[in-house]
Order: sequence, then structure tokens, then C-alpha cells
Amino acid sequence: MQKVQILNGTPEATFLLTSAATARLLATERYIRSNLITNGDCELDANWANFGTPATNARSSTKVITGDYSRKFTPNAANEGIQSDDFATITERKCYYTLWVYPDDGTIVSIAIRKGDDSGYLYHEIHTGLTQDAWNKIKIEVIELAGGDGAYLVVHSGAQTSGDFYVANIFGSRMAQPGRHSGRRATRMFMTVDADEILWTVGGATPVQSGLGHKVFPVTATNPYGQVVLQSIDAIKTFKYISHDGTNHAKLYVTMEF
Repeated sequence: MQKVQILNGTPEATFLLTSAATARLLATERYIRSNLITNGDCELDANWANFGTPATNARSSTKVITGDYSRKFTPNAANEGIQSDDFATITERKCYYTLWVYPDDGTIVSIAIRKGDDSGYLYHEIHTGLTQDAWNKIKIEVIELAGGDGAYLVVHSGAQTSGDFYVANIFGSRMAQPGRHSGRRATRMFMTVDADEILWTVGGATPVQSGLGHKVFPVTATNPYGQVVLQSIDAIKTFKYISHDGTNHAKLYVTMEF
């Protein structure tokens, strides 16, 4: 029995997963190694637009991990940083991102990845517990829900409103083809969410707490996470999570078991 995590992040308020197709594309053995991110090494003074209105967005030689330069940004308000050029993604294809961040005046950074069809964010996560005044490696794996030519990656300050951030060695790769999971179907799917209430639907639009899924344990004062297990995965064509208050604040984890 093997469990494979397919989402770890903050989705849109309504998160749709085509589970059968995802189960066929979970393999990670082969990736296209060309970088999805233009000027991901940050050696050129180009390809990184402002996200918000940071005080600084510039190539810098002050903090370097490889090569001669990194990308520096300095926010003057929350949620300010840098945004990559657009790149192409493919629906239901897994992507793997790595980047290095040097927070000069804090221990957090936020990463966002836009869906390829530009309909919303596929991933938006605050990374906490970074080591200040050091290079920190961040790894992200996501499955594209709506491919297209409008994907982009954002690195921003989150709640931090000042201080310098340096970013370098930003790499994105797309899965080239399915591997050992090809043709196999998941037996169960687990959903864990940090929310006051768990609602979901299978093949419909109204959130319920019945059907093919059942709640494993509820949210309590000592356990901030609730979990749902969906059995009989072959009968599930689509799975939709809807946050209890119509916002996208909840962190959602989705895992499939083979």
C-alpha cells in the first residue's frame, strides 16, 4: 500500500479534483528538465515584474548562492514582491518547483502559483520558520487543474511589510509522462483541512457530509484538522471541496492511497 500526496496548500474556495485522471498521472519519475521559469537563475536584469508596489525589485549581487546575482525585493506593505513571466502548463500534469530564498529581516515568505488558464491560484502558501540571514530551499509539488499559457510564479512578503528578500535558483519542471502508477486506480482518497467544518461533494454542486465519503475525525480545540476518507474511488468521477464559509482560507491536504 502506498500513499501519494497530490496537494498541500491553500486552494480556491471551491476546489475541484478529477480523481480518476489524477490517479493515472501521479508518477514522478520523468520530468521535462527545461526550466519553466524564464531567467530563473536571476542572472539577467529582466523577466521579474513587480507584484504589488515593492520599494525595490532589482538584480543584486549582495547575496548570492550560485552565479553572480540574485533577485532582491523590498516590500513597503504586506503581500509585495516579484512575479515571473507567464509560462505554459498542462491540465492534470504534475509540476515540481524549487527555489532558494534569503530573508534578510524575517523568517517568512509567501509563494503563489497561478493556474495556466489564469482563473485563480493553484497554490498560495506562507512558508514560515525560515532561517533569517541564510539561504532556505523551498520545494513545491502541484498538479495543474486548468492548464494554459498564463501560469506564473509569485514570491512575496506575506504579512511582512519591510525588510529585504533575496531569491535565486528558481526552477520549475513539468512531468513528461506517467510512470509506475500508470493504469492503476487509487483505492482511497484522504482529505485533511484546517477549518471549522468539513463539507464536500462527489459529482455535484451542493456540499454534504455523506455519500461515498465519511468523516474520520472532526475539528476540535486540541486537533485543528478534520479529515475525510473517500472510499470506492472507482465510483468517483469528480471530487469537489467547498470551504464552509465560501472563502479560501483553509489549508487543504489531499492524499491518494494505492
